[in-house]
Amino acid sequence: TDGVQDLDCFKKSKKDPLTCYWRSGSSASNTTTYTLIIAQEVRDYCKIHHNISKTFHSIEVFGKYEMNAWVIDESSQNRNCSKTFFRGIPNNLIRCDPPTEIMFKRDSGKIYISWMEQKHIKKYNIQLRESGHPSWKTVVSEENAKYTLFEGLNPSLSYEVQVQCAPNQKCPQCSWSEMFLVPAELTKKPVIVKFQTNPVKRGQRSFFISWTFAQNATVDGYTVTVRKESREFNQILNTTLPELYLTLSGSSYLVSVMAFNSAGSSPQAERKLPALQNIDLLDQINVTAAFNKSFIISWDPKMKYSYRCYSIEWGLVNQTLSHITFYLANENSREIKDHFEPFKRYQFILHIRPYKDTCNLRHVNNSETTYAIAEAYISEGRPVSAPNGTYHNVTKHSAVIEWTTVPEEDLHGFLQGYVIHYGVSYQEDAISRITVNSSTNTYKLSNLTRNTVYKVQVSALTSAGEGKKSHFIIFKTQQYGNLFSKFRGAER
Repeated sequence: TDGVQDLDCFKKSKKDPLTCYWRSGSSASNTTTYTLIIAQEVRDYCKIHHNISKTFHSIEVFGKYEMNAWVIDESSQNRNCSKTFFRGIPNNLIRCDPPTEIMFKRDSGKIYISWMEQKHIKKYNIQLRESGHPSWKTVVSEENAKYTLFEGLNPSLSYEVQVQCAPNQKCPQCSWSEMFLVPAELTKKPVIVKFQTNPVKRGQRSFFISWTFAQNATVDGYTVTVRKESREFNQILNTTLPELYLTLSGSSYLVSVMAFNSAGSSPQAERKLPALQNIDLLDQINVTAAFNKSFIISWDPKMKYSYRCYSIEWGLVNQTLSHITFYLANENSREIKDHFEPFKRYQFILHIRPYKDTCNLRHVNNSETTYAIAEAYISEGRPVSAPNGTYHNVTKHSAVIEWTTVPEEDLHGFLQGYVIHYGVSYQEDAISRITVNSSTNTYKLSNLTRNTVYKVQVSALTSAGEGKKSHFIIFKTQQYGNLFSKFRGAER
């Protein structure tokens, strides 16, 4: 219809005045005025309210008696005046608002709907339907409940939700909330496309991550969580773009990405950004074992003129690190106490933070610089396993011995080199010994006797001494330059 319509009168509580609301017609303008007529026959009461410029008006009536109300549009633009009618008993027209802060969350075909508790309200009506579908599914909440649950829903569909209080003696009428659209559930992980770093300056690197998301039509944004693997700090960053740039130190970071919308979030995709492997940062600090119980970390005394805030991360190589953050004004060392174990290699990373208010990190982006990286043992031991050895290129007077690296966990100290033991197989007391540096894994034995069987063993060497020897490597030198025969013996 073109005229005034949908007259409705109610109040929020017994003490509030009754207010009537209506909708204007399509021809209404800023100059349109209305007349509201209130009549109560039992009390022989009639009141006319002229020149109302808004589409609502508060009135005073007798609460116990039925009233009739009319709104008339008598503006000059509407020569055929229109009107709308309402009837009711004022004391029965108390209408409570819907609950506030209605929230919803989707997960595994379920929608959780929650709300803020209201005074005098024990139960709530909740209606839900597929978006655009004509019929509703309505449920009544449990008494004093603050949420309800719909199950067995299609994760790929969006739904519409409304909530109202369930009428009771103090709230005989209840208004429905606005209609909330619950978007489709986010069931896919983002796919990380790029995960790369580039050096910015000594001890810092730029970090770039980008991703795609299959359900991007239903996404409001993305949450990127960047946290130090040492658990010192993590930051949650929200973005509407499928990419992020940061400037990070040399720490190891865990980075996760998930999509979100108003109903929830997707599963997260996670990648690890390893600690900076920069040879320029090695040996810039001194690490000294103290009484087999702690380490003393020290650095250039000149640093104290430029920096006050420091952080040290430490732990077993290739495992999660611990951390400590501290302020130093006049010193250039720090003792690190922990349950350090002998024969295990520990890594220490020193970070510098140029501002006092960032001794404790407040953000991850461009907040610190890695000054130095070092490794140390609380005490060293001998290697407990041996290299695996073989040979090739055997001639009348030479042979090349080759061996594998001893696993890190079996070295029990810093590798200083390898020891090669060799001699004629039947001469037990005539064994020669050669030590080579740690950077090589091959050695050419020369000045051998032709047509002779030799046996060779290789062992790793640390500051604590020589470790376990390898299996015998047995070969026979050539007599006339012919092909050789290969023999393998038992471990010594």
